Amino acid sequence: MYDGSAIIGYIPIKNEDDTYKVLGLSKIYRIVDLCAKRLQLQEKLASDIAECISLATGST
Repeated sequence: MYDGSAIIGYIPIKNEDDTYKVLGLSKIYRIVDLCAKRLQLQEKLASDIAECISLATGST
């Protein structure tokens, strides 16, 4: 729906086994692309992207 760019940044957190869950660039691109396919407000889009990244990394 949208044509534009997104600037995404996140800080990985340590898992219980002292490793980090890091997302690759292609996964972040797919998350943004999936969330942007629906018609919605910019604020809702940003919230949806943040929620999807949180779910993908297993953070709370």
